[in-house]
Amino acid sequence: MTSPSRAVSILLAASAALLTASSLAQAPAPASASGSAPASASAPASDAPPPPLRPRPSSGCAADTDCKGGRVCREGACADPADEEDEEEEPAHAAIGDACKEDADCEAALVCAQAKCAVPHVKPAAPANRAALYYRTGIGVAGDIKNPAPSVVLGLDLALGISPHLRIHVDGAYVHMNGWNGFRFAPLGIGIPFRVFELEEEQLSIEVEPLLSTIDVTGLANDTLHSLALGLSQLVSGNVAWKRLYGTLGLGFEERYWILVGDNIGTHGSTAAGVDFVFRLGVGLTF
Repeated sequence: MTSPSRAVSILLAASAALLTASSLAQAPAPASASGSAPASASAPASDAPPPPLRPRPSSGCAADTDCKGGRVCREGACADPADEEDEEEEPAHAAIGDACKEDADCEAALVCAQAKCAVPHVKPAAPANRAALYYRTGIGVAGDIKNPAPSVVLGLDLALGISPHLRIHVDGAYVHMNGWNGFRFAPLGIGIPFRVFELEEEQLSIEVEPLLSTIDVTGLANDTLHSLALGLSQLVSGNVAWKRLYGTLGLGFEERYWILVGDNIGTHGSTAAGVDFVFRLGVGLTF
């Protein structure tokens, strides 16, 4: 049987144990290493969503405030505000026939003329200068001067381009006609060229050129006689130019009036006139 003193000791020890356990249960939990309160002591979470975070590219911008020097943020990159004005759509330009005040109001390649957009007038260039060696022959078809055998004329024609539709020809040649030999000199021929075909890339062109020789002097002589004649000639030439090469083919008429006929003794006053049908073929160069 347990003695009364031993029973008292057991009761005292049990009471002390109960007091210690009760003290530990009521003590607050220790703080975490980061200093935050325990989950049981934290404030309840709010129902409102958190504020959105503004993305900022590592090498760009998200707003104008991310840029410096007065620049603005456009499509994630800082840019000069003046660039935005350049990117604005240009106003529409007027077409041919539309009203305008200046060339800038019209479409490209148009000009403002008399308050309307129009194609600019381009002044054509003057025709190139040309030099050609030619063969020319003629046979009498009318008049007192009989030329039954074709004449032979070998000459040089120098053509100078004055304007787009004007050429001046200077012509000198050797003449053999019916046993007579001499010269022909035509210092003032007027040509009016018209271009009818052109391949600019190939440098090929074809033109038609009416040619009037206004002063045509011919001097002929044989063993006993000599003569001098003044005349006119009209030709229509077809000219072909390829790069610097040049060819011509002409048909026309020549009228001659013989004013001086002489022999070894002196000059006689007999005169005569005649008309020849003329064919001319020439080749040369442009310059």
